[in-house]
Amino acid sequence: MNDTSITPAEAGKLVGRSKGAIIKAIHDGRLSAEREVNGSFTIQPVELFRVYPAVNGNGHHEVNGNGAEVNSSQHLDDEVNTLALQGEIDQLRGRLADKEEVIRAKDMVIATQASTIEVLTQENARLTAVITQLSPPKAQRGWWARLLGGGA
Repeated sequence: MNDTSITPAEAGKLVGRSKGAIIKAIHDGRLSAEREVNGSFTIQPVELFRVYPAVNGNGHHEVNGNGAEVNSSQHLDDEVNTLALQGEIDQLRGRLADKEEVIRAKDMVIATQASTIEVLTQENARLTAVITQLSPPKAQRGWWARLLGGGA
């Protein structure tokens, strides 16, 4: 018996029939079921609701606003889809939080780099000012001029 399968007694309660009526439907071939090792039957809810409409808590078949019976397998499908979508939403929220964390970290790196650039720009301006204040060195006389003792 897997997680979603149900016994004939449970199936009978869901559709307002007796356990015997469910077993008779299985033997007649109208309802598919699996036989367990111990000889009992298990039924998939979607198979049950394919054959029988569900009943609400007071024993009446469920109807929609138009008076048509509501297909319980559709309720089950909607519930499964809702759970799947909720799981996907939770997963996407987690991924979004991770991405936001990465963005914050990159913003911190950018701010640090901008601060470093500002400091380096100020240091460059200071050093440029120092260099311009220095007097240019005297031109050294060439070797020949020093040897002959000539000129400037």
